[in-house]
Amino acid sequence: MSNQKITLGYWLDKWQNYGLREPIEMSLARSENTHFMGIGASGSGKSYALHRAVAQLHEAEPHGEIIFANFKGDETFSYLNGLPRYFQYKDVFAALDIVYSKLCARLSGEDMSENPVTFIFDEYVSAVLSQQAEDKKAATQTMSRISEILLMGRACGRASVRFWCFTQRCDSAVFPLGSREQFGTVIALSNISKELKTMIFSEFPEDFENKKRFKRGEGRILQNGAHLSHIKIPQVRDMEAVKALCRAALSKPL
Repeated sequence: MSNQKITLGYWLDKWQNYGLREPIEMSLARSENTHFMGIGASGSGKSYALHRAVAQLHEAEPHGEIIFANFKGDETFSYLNGLPRYFQYKDVFAALDIVYSKLCARLSGEDMSENPVTFIFDEYVSAVLSQQAEDKKAATQTMSRISEILLMGRACGRASVRFWCFTQRCDSAVFPLGSREQFGTVIALSNISKELKTMIFSEFPEDFENKKRFKRGEGRILQNGAHLSHIKIPQVRDMEAVKALCRAALSKPL
């Protein structure tokens, strides 16, 4: 069981006002809610956040399993092409099949593995909306499986199955009722839409009264549905080292 933590970023106000780099951490312990959502439009710093998270996760849980589904398959992650745990475009649904099978096997007791599984889905919302346009039944199954991972991923006994969702925008239509409340940590970079305010941050209207403007890599972080803060995610200094960790994580055979 993991008792490690990863650093998501730093307290923005302390960074700006005092030059202090005080980390904001997320526990990876199975006893904690380790489902994670990162939201940010193009240019917000979301890709940096994703790279940092994957690299740190691999270091913290070297025996863990990471499966990365990237619906848009953009150039940013092209260095991962061909790796066994990296899935692009419509292959992302095959990745979900793999993770869902692991969840079912662990819940039934067929799989007694102790290594945590992290399913990272970049542009999940776009993937589901695209699937809905082609096959509504398949899209409904996708949302149902994601919901089950969110609701049951912590009930796997020895090790959890967690879902990390990254998306440019958040749409309540792709999260069945109750599932979106299952994210232990939500980061929204830059300035957010009215729908996202309603969906995620409706209990914190006072935070929007001063109309604070965020720069690249800055935004809000909500932890355990109760603690809202501002976060700073700096650019990665040694991107090649980070990419090497990401490649190592996704090079493991399935």
